[in-house]
Amino acid sequence: MGRLSVEPAGAGSRVTWREDIRVRGVPRYFDGLTRASSRALFSRVIDGLLA
Repeated sequence: MGRLSVEPAGAGSRVTWREDIRVRGVPRYFDGLTRASSRALFSRVIDGLLA
């Protein structure tokens, strides 16, 4: 499930994207690794879109 919020920030806007990601067959023990890799991937995608 994804959630997107847009809030005013100075002369622009602040966009926050939150998504719950579960990888089938991967135990919750690895949630930290999944979270870190997902954050890195989505950050690169968003940076590319904003460039």
